[in-house]
Amino acid sequence: MKDKRLNTWKNVAVATVFLGGVIASFTACEKLRNFRMDESVINQFVQDECECTNKLYYYNTYDYEKKFFTLVNDYLLIGFDKQTQSTDIVNYINQIGLFNLVDSNSILRHNVKHDMLFINTTEPKTCLQLIKIISTLKESPIVLFANFTFESTDVYNDIWTYMNGFRVKLKVGGSTFADLQNIAIETNTLIVGQNEFDPLIYELITDKNSQGDALQMANYFYETGNFLFASPDYLGTTIGRK
Repeated sequence: MKDKRLNTWKNVAVATVFLGGVIASFTACEKLRNFRMDESVINQFVQDECECTNKLYYYNTYDYEKKFFTLVNDYLLIGFDKQTQSTDIVNYINQIGLFNLVDSNSILRHNVKHDMLFINTTEPKTCLQLIKIISTLKESPIVLFANFTFESTDVYNDIWTYMNGFRVKLKVGGSTFADLQNIAIETNTLIVGQNEFDPLIYELITDKNSQGDALQMANYFYETGNFLFASPDYLGTTIGRK
């Protein structure tokens, strides 16, 4: 039976049809509560939107404290199979109609496992709307993953995101490789390697059959208590906002 935490974002009700484009520019739970509309409608939307944004957290690998991201509501990262032609990627994104136009020069090819593309929505979206877009993108056979982006806290990047991989470190005397294997099987994630410098660290990847994306899975693995840390593979970029 799937753990309740693994079903994150699967059953979120989309109430934005009642709120139109105005609400799309407000993603913070506190701001949403200021709207004056039918109480049952706005209360349900606030509850669902807050539930959505409250899932966007990570555990700091330095002090292991739970920290929350600030969602960037007009950018996503998409990963594509390495065999996909540039023209197919460009045509696919540009025909959707939700994003600003891209060209082949926008595709990031430095990763040996997959190509990636930052896409910019034509207008800001709520967390709930982005979930729906991500779900739709994942239906394409050429898309490996589609992930949120967040405000950067460093001076080098404007936004941060994560790819489809994550790292975990076993606790000395507290967990075993068998524990890792069992959780990987449970979550449909794949163990792809062991760190050459620290044999307690393992690399895993997620795909569209996993019980969540790399951020969700890193959090879930850590919350089992079997690992010293679990962290997704992050990626930062500049978009001209600083």
